[in-house]
Amino acid sequence: MFDLEESIAAWREEMSRADVKRPEVLDELEGHLREDVEEQKRVGTNEGAAFERAVERIGRGELLKIEFTKAEAAEQKISLRFAGVDQNYTGEIMSLEKSNLESRWATYGKAIAFAGPAIMLWLFAVIFLLPKANQICLAAHLTFPSAFRTALALTESARANLSIIVVAAAVGVALLEWRSGLWARHRKLYFGMGVFAVNSVVLVSITLMLTMVLISANALMNHVN
Repeated sequence: MFDLEESIAAWREEMSRADVKRPEVLDELEGHLREDVEEQKRVGTNEGAAFERAVERIGRGELLKIEFTKAEAAEQKISLRFAGVDQNYTGEIMSLEKSNLESRWATYGKAIAFAGPAIMLWLFAVIFLLPKANQICLAAHLTFPSAFRTALALTESARANLSIIVVAAAVGVALLEWRSGLWARHRKLYFGMGVFAVNSVVLVSITLMLTMVLISANALMNHVN
């Protein structure tokens, strides 16, 4: 047998599960629900059918949640307008929040923090270790594969033209910040890829130097023996 009170209690639980939890809102909706049921009963509708129709008219939990979300967003826009915030500016703020952008200084700071140690280690290796490694190779009279020699030559070239590379990169980023409207949207991704590439190049470069030194040292030891 249909029980109106139990059905209303179950309906309130459904509303709560749909995040419609404010007591004053639930009480107001329940009042409308009861009034609708009573009006239908006066014209001869049985209580169970009247309740189901009333629920459908008010709305199920998920639909009400969507409508409340829209209403809250509209209230927020109205409040910002009364506070003197331009609607276009409000739209820009919401767009930035939606795309999860971060400030340029946060991106640059993270890039320096993650790539800086690797770059300093690479500079130390190419300035102090690579010349010694070349001397050991010459003393061992070894000839390395062309790909190996090309990689080391590129390392030497990067060291020799490091200032030019840094200035060119800085100018390029400055131009993108100044002229490109899409740069802010993709800045974080590009810098993340750049930091990964720099760390990878440093790792490969230092690995090649160590490999060259170990092979040459082993050859020298064999000559001595």
